[in-house]
Amino acid sequence: MKIRKSHSRSSQSFCWPSLRILRTIKTPDHEYPSWLELREENGRLKAEMVGRWGNARPLASAELSNGRLKLVSPKEEEGSKVDLVFEGALAGKILSGTTNGPDGRPWQWTGHRAPALKRTSPPSWSAAMPLFNRKDLTGWHEDKPGTSPAWKVENGALITPGNGPELINNSKMVTVVQNGKTVIDNKEIPGITGGALDSHEELPGPIYLQGSEKDHVLFRSIVLTPAAK
Repeated sequence: MKIRKSHSRSSQSFCWPSLRILRTIKTPDHEYPSWLELREENGRLKAEMVGRWGNARPLASAELSNGRLKLVSPKEEEGSKVDLVFEGALAGKILSGTTNGPDGRPWQWTGHRAPALKRTSPPSWSAAMPLFNRKDLTGWHEDKPGTSPAWKVENGALITPGNGPELINNSKMVTVVQNGKTVIDNKEIPGITGGALDSHEELPGPIYLQGSEKDHVLFRSIVLTPAAK
């Protein structure tokens, strides 16, 4: 795959058999973390994208012509009456462009190449530490403080509000083992998912618990074993 930006005196060429891009979609009201993968299959450009929400999904169309990228995201995935068409070009190391949102207003988006994040050796582990004291929300904060319904602690259990705010841990950490069971073993997580707090997957980030879904979930114990630095 070749993306070329031409100048009057020189040109820059970037050859990538596969490219992962961390994006930020900027609407008039909010900034949404996003993720994009471009790859070549049988001579054709293919794309997968995480948009404002949801998981990674293949795009209906991806084209690269004369240094300009054009991506089409189906309207069913975007809460829109029409497909969203993302167009952009490479300037230095930044890929940027525009699209029209579901309401017709222009949106801006920017992206840069995602880091490889490859370990050179297996991690060593520090001591396990509890994240929930079973008494209150010490060490946590809601992403929309003061909204209702809110997170609460009852009888030693942390209870999701249901259609409420997200709950974010105050510290920034990486690597989680759930209930002593290996959920993912030596497999790559290609990028962020919808609902990510930002697009900076190369940086440590906080754990957050989703409270915006329906119904309620109870947490009695949350323990994290961090990798040693």
